[in-house]
Amino acid sequence: MFSINVPVPTEVARVRETLYHELAGFERIRNRHTLVLKRIDTSDSGGQRLHRVRERVRECLRSSKMPVQRSIHLKIDTIDFFDDPPAGSAPVVYFHVDSDPLRYLHLYLCGQFNPVEEIEATDYVPHVTLARGGSVDNARRVCSNVSFEPISWQVNELHIWDNRYREVGASVSIWIKYLPMWVTWTASGSQIGSETLSLWSVEWIT
Repeated sequence: MFSINVPVPTEVARVRETLYHELAGFERIRNRHTLVLKRIDTSDSGGQRLHRVRERVRECLRSSKMPVQRSIHLKIDTIDFFDDPPAGSAPVVYFHVDSDPLRYLHLYLCGQFNPVEEIEATDYVPHVTLARGGSVDNARRVCSNVSFEPISWQVNELHIWDNRYREVGASVSIWIKYLPMWVTWTASGSQIGSETLSLWSVEWIT
């Protein structure tokens, strides 16, 4: 399994450190902070090695259908939680990442690589996990009580994470194209949550 990840600034770790006591009641506190943009199953990529996946991602980012500018602006200003995640222990407390261009790019990549059921396509929530496992009441309390200065940053490259070695295997620059004013998508085929799809067709309207 590979994933396309968005680099996060050091401020994320710094703010998380200030929240340590608030998060101490959870079963696991995340020390490595990642923002997953799109997962790539090796079976979806034909069992390809890292360099082939990298080239495929690069081709997607250089396509005339690429929906974003040279860089993507992102902001974190709230904490939220998943009370019933599709996998792993619950709840999951996370930094919510606000970025419309990131969502557009995710939908575009869902047209290039098969979406993962329940967590991608229309179910995609950009986030950076902070902690998981414990009580929902505790998660609700943390989200209600915690405040911090917003974190804003821009990215002009993406990382390809190699889950076999638990490390970044490659970096790919974001190709400059255009930013859409609206995005529409259609779906057909297999079931994903309440949506039915096997192939996403994304139409960019300028």
